[in-house]
Amino acid sequence: MIKIERNYSPENQKNLENEFSETDIICPEYFSNIHIDLHYDASLIDKDVKNRILSNIDKLQFLPHIHEKVNEIISQIDNSDSLGISIRTWKASHETNINRKYSSSRYKILIKKIVTKNKISHIIISCDNDQEISSYSSFFRSLNIPHIILERILNLSPLENVVVKFLVLSKLKYIIATRISSFTELIYWFEKMNPKIFTI
Repeated sequence: MIKIERNYSPENQKNLENEFSETDIICPEYFSNIHIDLHYDASLIDKDVKNRILSNIDKLQFLPHIHEKVNEIISQIDNSDSLGISIRTWKASHETNINRKYSSSRYKILIKKIVTKNKISHIIISCDNDQEISSYSSFFRSLNIPHIILERILNLSPLENVVVKFLVLSKLKYIIATRISSFTELIYWFEKMNPKIFTI
């Protein structure tokens, strides 16, 4: 989660309430009590805070093969009117005992709403559970919208696969994603807060 360091307290940044409190922070001595995460509205973030975070993100560099994979996927679509979807079932292979609800119907209702209100030419989907993908594929076919599934790239490490996924999704105009997720934060911030985020 993105926090403002304790030694940096811009006067104009309001605390943005979320489901977490100071007691949920692992190392509270390193973080401010001003929360800015889990909100995907750029108007809520003070200009100085925004510039500070984005300037630091700009300093990060990924290896060329990561960018090659991202560009390879993005080149298949028109990303100016595409919808990215990040499905969190909370049953990924690396996750255990996460007590959060998942409902495919909630995702599909929101997908249909966005597709109806906007001109969507392509859908790109990432899912933490391969067993869920088939039901979404048939749903997209019923909407008559081409889709790409972000599957695991075998010659990349698990972390590299995650980076490729969030960078690909960040390039799209519309995003459906879980609100309480660091993955959603990565999508949002790495494209300079430009994607329109719809949360579950």
